[in-house]
Amino acid sequence: MEIETVPITENIYVLYGRGGNIGVLVGEDGVFLVDDQFTPLTAKIKGAIAKFIDEPIKFVINTHWHFDHTDGNKNLGKEGVVILLGHGEITDCTGLVEYRNMLRVVHATTLTAIASGKTLEEFIASDPTAAFDEKWGETFLEPAAFQTIVYRDLSR
Repeated sequence: MEIETVPITENIYVLYGRGGNIGVLVGEDGVFLVDDQFTPLTAKIKGAIAKFIDEPIKFVINTHWHFDHTDGNKNLGKEGVVILLGHGEITDCTGLVEYRNMLRVVHATTLTAIASGKTLEEFIASDPTAAFDEKWGETFLEPAAFQTIVYRDLSR
């Protein structure tokens, strides 16, 4: 798998790889990425960037949580890169792992409810995200809206 680099302007590039596109901005504060694709591609992505700038990646902003846009956070977070999630607070690798673990628990809880035959209404009434609501329940989605999205998505 090769990473293709396309210059947009003197300091803006797009990288094409296996997942979502990666935006690269080179500025006075360092290299800024928009999304970072898959963990196994991090070295190739860094290699592609090194062909046009010899500076470390300082910041990543994730447009959303899909793994083809965020999986590289695992490696870059360990290198001290500041990661800005598409939703929520600025975080580091520890915060990213905590968020991922929350998503895994919600995913498993939702699948269990669906497999046991719970309706959407019964699922929401069971307050399945209560353990996480204090930290993540007051963002752009209220808990019932988040639960509905996850339930409907996993019910397909």
